[in-house]
Amino acid sequence: MKTLFTLFIFLASFSISAQSISDQVGGVSCSYELYSDGDTLDVIKQLLIQRPTARSGVSDIENQSYGYGYAYSSWCLEFVTNTGISTRNRNNLERRNRRGKYNVTFKNRAGGMLFSQYMGRDKVRLWKGKIHTGVVYTYSLNLIDVPLIVLDNVASIDIVRIE
Repeated sequence: MKTLFTLFIFLASFSISAQSISDQVGGVSCSYELYSDGDTLDVIKQLLIQRPTARSGVSDIENQSYGYGYAYSSWCLEFVTNTGISTRNRNNLERRNRRGKYNVTFKNRAGGMLFSQYMGRDKVRLWKGKIHTGVVYTYSLNLIDVPLIVLDNVASIDIVRIE
């Protein structure tokens, strides 16, 4: 009887499905259509996840020393793709700001623009890696300045890197 019970427990442990790490830390699966300058990005996986961020700074100028620190949480859209984000040159309106940035446009099902914004390079992170099928790009877009209510109606997102 003990052998049968042990065998049952052993077989039952293999049938229990394990959660992925992203599920365990509160990641939310999403299915946005992702584009870069109108070209479809071949997305392997995507999710929304809440990430903490901490900032601090100090000054040691004589008679004016100070220090500060703060932390906040923001939602990030993370996705893995086989194709990288396209790059385009600045237009006349964008020439004033010399910093590199991304133009991100959120669209609804009908193709209408819901929200458009420029994101600094500090808000978009890129990791590039290799797998057996070639190069993969992993992006994380910090959505701190995007109203999350917009994401309920978004069907597609167009991302372009501006040089």
